Amino acid sequence: KLALGAAHALIESTAKSVIETKKKRSKPEEAPAVAGGGDGDWFEEAMAALPAVGEAAPAIDGLDLAGAATSLSDLAGDLVYVDFWYIGCGPCMRALPHLAHMEEEFGPAGFHVLGVNHHQDAKTVKRYLDRRELDVPQAILDSLPEGYPVVAYPTWFLVGRDGSIVERNMGYGEDTAAFLDSLVSANL
Repeated sequence: KLALGAAHALIESTAKSVIETKKKRSKPEEAPAVAGGGDGDWFEEAMAALPAVGEAAPAIDGLDLAGAATSLSDLAGDLVYVDFWYIGCGPCMRALPHLAHMEEEFGPAGFHVLGVNHHQDAKTVKRYLDRRELDVPQAILDSLPEGYPVVAYPTWFLVGRDGSIVERNMGYGEDTAAFLDSLVSANL
């Protein structure tokens, strides 16, 4: 009888434990809010932190793929698409062929693309672009330039001929190419 009572107590204890575990599992836990992607407002917060439309574009100074100094100010007086990107970012890599096309199509009218990469070195970026036969001017940096708190890639800015930000956004989707073409055409 003693062994039967102990077995019954063990079964009852195990059953209670299983029921409690199921109750805990059936309650969905709330995801923790994490700046830069965990909560519902991350996109709005990230956009609000970036230089605003109408503001002067902060300086960008780096090295081009040949190792020579390059900067956003070198392109003063032209319309410039500044693209913060890196190899390994799917949307970034999908955007590059269109950015090369834009540079070729709109370049004679005073439009330039300036890719900004602080994740890979010039040799790696050059090899990547060469293998894909893409001609997209680059500024290679060691870190993000001051004034550009980029948290998602790609993040892009269209800088007007006067040096102010005309438009900015994050991401690259299926409708982005047509939007960028119309945006650049309207601002040339």
